[in-house]
Amino acid sequence: MRVARLLAAGAGLTAALLTPAAAKDDWDPVAPADLAATASPSAPGADLEYLFRRASLSEDREGTVFRHYVRAKIYTQRGVENAGMLSIEYPDLTAIRGLAARVVKVDGTIIDLKKADFFESTVLKLGDVKWKKTSLAFPNLAPRDIVEFRWTESTNLLGPSLWTYCQWDVPVREFKFAVEAGLGYMRLAWFNCGEVTQKKVAGDRMELTIRNIPPFVAEDHLNADRDWRGWIRLTYSGEEVDVEKGWKNFSAAAHDFFLANTKPNDALRQKAAELTAGTQTDRDKLQRLYEFCQKEIANLTWDDTLEAREARRKGATGDFQSARQALKARRGWGNEITYLFGALARSAGFDARRAQNASSNAVLRTTSIPQGWNFMTELAVAIRLDGHWAFFAPGEAFVPFGMRHWSDEGTIAVICDAKALIFDSVPVSPAAKNLTARKAHFVLDGSGDLSGEVEETLTGQAAIQRKTFVWGQNQEKVDDDFKAEITKRLPSAEVTNIRWENLRSIALPLIVRYAVRVPGYADQIGQRLALRPGFFRVGARPEFTAPKRIYPISFPYAWSEKDEVEIKLPAGFEMEKPTVPADLRDTGNLQTANYTLRYYPQRRTLLYTREYAFGGEGHDLFKPEGYEQLKHLFNVALACDTHALVLKPQAAAEEVVPSPAPARSASTPP
Repeated sequence: MRVARLLAAGAGLTAALLTPAAAKDDWDPVAPADLAATASPSAPGADLEYLFRRASLSEDREGTVFRHYVRAKIYTQRGVENAGMLSIEYPDLTAIRGLAARVVKVDGTIIDLKKADFFESTVLKLGDVKWKKTSLAFPNLAPRDIVEFRWTESTNLLGPSLWTYCQWDVPVREFKFAVEAGLGYMRLAWFNCGEVTQKKVAGDRMELTIRNIPPFVAEDHLNADRDWRGWIRLTYSGEEVDVEKGWKNFSAAAHDFFLANTKPNDALRQKAAELTAGTQTDRDKLQRLYEFCQKEIANLTWDDTLEAREARRKGATGDFQSARQALKARRGWGNEITYLFGALARSAGFDARRAQNASSNAVLRTTSIPQGWNFMTELAVAIRLDGHWAFFAPGEAFVPFGMRHWSDEGTIAVICDAKALIFDSVPVSPAAKNLTARKAHFVLDGSGDLSGEVEETLTGQAAIQRKTFVWGQNQEKVDDDFKAEITKRLPSAEVTNIRWENLRSIALPLIVRYAVRVPGYADQIGQRLALRPGFFRVGARPEFTAPKRIYPISFPYAWSEKDEVEIKLPAGFEMEKPTVPADLRDTGNLQTANYTLRYYPQRRTLLYTREYAFGGEGHDLFKPEGYEQLKHLFNVALACDTHALVLKPQAAAEEVVPSPAPARSASTPP
């Protein structure tokens, strides 16, 4: 489930932002050499460095407790400006206490931060869970200063294992992670790390030390960063088993649980027969079962009813419901609804299996990670269809039949079985299925101001992503964020009268309509106007600007766009030698774009169309070696998308002569 997934990830992210454990009230003494240092001996050229980050983990009556302590050294003025990175982020279900911070000046003067120096804000809302951020305003910070802060977190969000980053965008001289008494037998593993020392202190206590950790260079379009970024994991574990045996144990146990909770009975068989009556194909039968589960069974994970919100707040409604119980109750958590689909499929004669995959937001290389099955948190039902495994998860409220959420697509799933170990890839959706179609009707005046009405229609992953992102937000917030998306491209835009269709429901497509006015949209060049008809791309920033790439490039999904823009030109103007960009198509059909331009003189109306697709049949992950080519493709497309036409006063008009290739001539019907 997406919300459960976010909570589980939240626990890890919370730990990731942790640091020190100060059991006493005093701060550790600052070494004179650290205070006097003008440059980092371990990270030459660093503007800012963590001298140490410490985290200790224990349990008490309040749940799992983290105590953190961070000490950072500022070396340059740029480091002063980047001190805003020294902040704390956490879900609102995590209790923060004992927050303290101070600045140690190079002359030894100490400035303790006051309550007024801490600023709390909500940075993200994921359903009923808010992510909060506490920023620290360090007073009169200067190069060579040392800043310190510490805090304690209490949370009960942890699952069977805890993970935490040990690499940040700032170099770390020393990172220590201590496991205190009270947690029982645990195993500690680390990934993508350098110098690591682990020691057992006493009993079940242990301590991990990692030194000279380089900064993690965050890059746009990087998914599953735990495949590349340093992190550690603590797992409640018994006897160590080899990887293959562990996977088989996980698969068999999950299979047995699935069979026990999806066992057909008379009510399930009757409902399956009723739903599949009159269908001709297996696909039709499964679609009927899927849509019944998704539309007719109240989803406590995603529904916006008071009952569902209260159930989510409490965290549970009791023991896990079997499919029989969910059908009778006509409600269930998302996973219970997916189980009900599996039970109905079994009742209809299908060989339905439980399938699990990791979210691509987390880690992709699950099969090569010790106890990687702990990351297979996303549930689906696998059924052989047309000779291939097909995956279904109707408990994901906004995901239509035949698709999975974008963060599940392309991942490796284990198809649970009592004896065999079966892995398969979750199919990815083609670009054509994830379509955003946009239509606009505008009027341009003689001063270059543009105004009119717009309609945008989203299907597939484009709709799923939007619906999931805004779930739980009030309408004012949704509308304000949507306006911000437009004004980010077009700062002068005035967006009004926003109307949504199917935003809060399972139904597709998702449609949004709005009015917009953009003063100065067309640039004035003397008496002429430079008009860019590709309204939906004007003002877009280049997708990639970095000179090189370290990590693979990933996109959420392949996508397509279809734009139709009608613009009525101002009286007394006409186009001067209009051209349209050449169509785009690379050798592998990774990116395609088709443009047309038609002008109707009698109505002074310009009709511009653009059809774009990226990713073809589902390509969304690219090696860093292909970065330059990918960057070039996007830059060429952006130049074509923002192609300008020149309008001039009719009195100065000349005969319209098409420009030669590579641009194609605009069509001018009689």
